[in-house]
Amino acid sequence: MNREDIKINFSKKSYVDSASNVMKYYQSIGFKVPSGKRSENLTNTQLRNFLAITSSIYNIVMSQGPEAVRDKLLYFKIHLIYQAGRNVAVKDFVELSKLPAITEKVLSKLDDDDAKEYVICLCRYMEALVAYFKYYGGKD
Repeated sequence: MNREDIKINFSKKSYVDSASNVMKYYQSIGFKVPSGKRSENLTNTQLRNFLAITSSIYNIVMSQGPEAVRDKLLYFKIHLIYQAGRNVAVKDFVELSKLPAITEKVLSKLDDDDAKEYVICLCRYMEALVAYFKYYGGKD
C-alpha cells in the first residue's frame, strides 16, 4: 500500500475505513518509520496515550455536552503535536491520520447543532486506529 493512496475522509460513514487504511499502511512497513540511519517503531503505548485523552473527551461530551470539551480538544491537539515532535514514528502517524486537522475541524463545529456527533466521531476514529493497529499486528 502506498502512502499517497491513503485518503482520510472524516465522517460517520468513513472513519472506520480511514483507520483501517492508515494501519494497513503501517502493517506494510512493519510499523517502522525510517529515522536517519535507523527506524522508529509505532507502538501500542503511543496510540493508547492518545486514546486515553479521547476516551476522557467522549465521557465529558456524553455527560456535559460538546461545549464542555473545548479545552480537552485543544489539549489533545497540542499533545499530538508535542508527541510528534518527540518521535518520528508518532509524527508520521499524526500526519498520516490527519488527527490535528480533524481535531481542528471538530473544534470549529462545537457551536453547530451536530457538534456532539463530530466529537463522538473523532473519539471513535481514535478508537478504530488503535483497534486496527492491534488487528494488523502492531505491538509495543
